[in-house]
Amino acid sequence: MTGSTQLIQFEFIRVSGPDARTFLQGQVTCDTTKITPTQSVLGALCNLKGRVIADFRAAQWGEDILLRVGAGLADPVLAVLKKYAVFSKLTLSKEAELGALGLLVTGEPEGTSLPSAPHAVISLSEDVLAIDSGCGETGTRCIELWGSKTSIQSDAALLATSISTESDKAIPVATVAVARQDEWIRLEILSGVIHITPTLSEEYTPAQLNYDISGVVDFKKGCYTGQEIVARMFYRSTPKKRLYPLSADTQLAPEAEVADSASEEMIKPLI
Repeated sequence: MTGSTQLIQFEFIRVSGPDARTFLQGQVTCDTTKITPTQSVLGALCNLKGRVIADFRAAQWGEDILLRVGAGLADPVLAVLKKYAVFSKLTLSKEAELGALGLLVTGEPEGTSLPSAPHAVISLSEDVLAIDSGCGETGTRCIELWGSKTSIQSDAALLATSISTESDKAIPVATVAVARQDEWIRLEILSGVIHITPTLSEEYTPAQLNYDISGVVDFKKGCYTGQEIVARMFYRSTPKKRLYPLSADTQLAPEAEVADSASEEMIKPLI
């Protein structure tokens, strides 16, 4: 069985032009040479102090590269990138007509065209990509669909029908409730994924978000903005703070603080 949910927490940036890949290679934490028509990568954009402005997933879109960033961060990211892009042959744009939709796929359905390895990409149609997010739990996978908002709705509805083990009970996109969004976020948290939001932007280093050990930072690539600080913290020091999962019996508000029972230190969760 499969269900789907709109991933309204994301928006898209398109980087196009002959210098697109080379330009990004000098700006972000991931190795852009690893982006292929069948493979996406996770990355982050840092400021000069090594603080994370935004995290993203990058995938090839025709001859261009798409960056999927947190909602409300496309404009700030564009502002930063455009400062460094003045001498490069490329175009940077916010793609408001593109959207993301999540499929929660249970089991191993046969006869369907879905990626089956973490971060793998499959083109479902000319304007829709299916990407294995690398998240999930036993028996469940999280698949992202990228494309025009109309196209991903249509493709998701078709997939929901073809993948369902009980085709007469397939879940159409129109009936998806907020609970599906919560389930997607829960599976990301269980997989150790934290996304930057506007309130978290430029507040934390990659190490504090576990980006240095989760594949968001590639330490074998060349230089990028903030690289010296990020690398020094990784090779020459031990992070004083790390990201850990937290469970509670009640809903935690974004402004909530919790006390460490051992040290009595007050901790503000990253929600």
